Amino acid sequence: QQFSEESGLPLFIIDPEIPMDIPAIKANFNNNVYGQEKAVDIVVDKLASVKTALTRTGKPIASFLFVGPTGVGKTELAKVLSQFMFGHRNRMIRFDMSEYAGPFAVSRLIGDPGGGEGQLTSAVRQNPFCVLLFDEIEKAHSSVYDLFLQILGEGRLTDQLGKVVNFCSSIIILTSNIGASNMQSNRISWKPGLSAKEITQFFDTAVQKFFRPELYNRIDQVIPFAPLDKDTMRFVVDREIGLLKKLEGVRFRKMNFKINPSVLDHFAKTGYHPKYGARYLQRTIRDTLTA
Repeated sequence: QQFSEESGLPLFIIDPEIPMDIPAIKANFNNNVYGQEKAVDIVVDKLASVKTALTRTGKPIASFLFVGPTGVGKTELAKVLSQFMFGHRNRMIRFDMSEYAGPFAVSRLIGDPGGGEGQLTSAVRQNPFCVLLFDEIEKAHSSVYDLFLQILGEGRLTDQLGKVVNFCSSIIILTSNIGASNMQSNRISWKPGLSAKEITQFFDTAVQKFFRPELYNRIDQVIPFAPLDKDTMRFVVDREIGLLKKLEGVRFRKMNFKINPSVLDHFAKTGYHPKYGARYLQRTIRDTLTA
């Protein structure tokens, strides 16, 4: 109980006597991440293998590569996973890898010989029970990939001061848009009838072509995210309006804020863009309702 409170890990993950209700957990994830049932299934099934001690020790709890177009729920699923596994969304530590594209990227992450502390190593040392999200990993400098070989393979990293940092209590998530732009080609497009199998094969092939085999093989699961369809966008509209109503500018004003369902349907239609996903919808609501 004490370890659960300190780490944030749910008791049923720690205690082998407590069963894990997989259908209920998947339903909870799907209520927060819309239209990505396949991705949710893979993530929760991996957690089930962690629960049953069927994963190798001496490495992170789990490692995933979320690949797919922008605005389809990759970051949201990482936040939901952080909430579920460690008790709070703030337990997710995000690194925008476009900021680590230069030759000094490794020094920024693990520190420099002059005594400067690394941003990655210090964050994990302070909060070892966390989800580490490395956003748009393909934009990182090539030298950064060597760090991931150590993290994913051995669950540890030595900083420039010689201190060993343990990653075995963390979940590693890499995200990427690799191949998303090519889905608009004639070979494979954003057509409504695109099957989950086609999407999986396309993104998996793109990832294997981009990453070195030794890094690709160290990732537990490569999880493709499908473009959001029009039916899913209607659920996303409800969520975005719900978040809007929680803003201080709405909550603390003396007014009745109600939106006709036909208006919500209109947002789902005008805010739908298969390439930009939910982010295009957020912009549409902002420009037409809150601006």
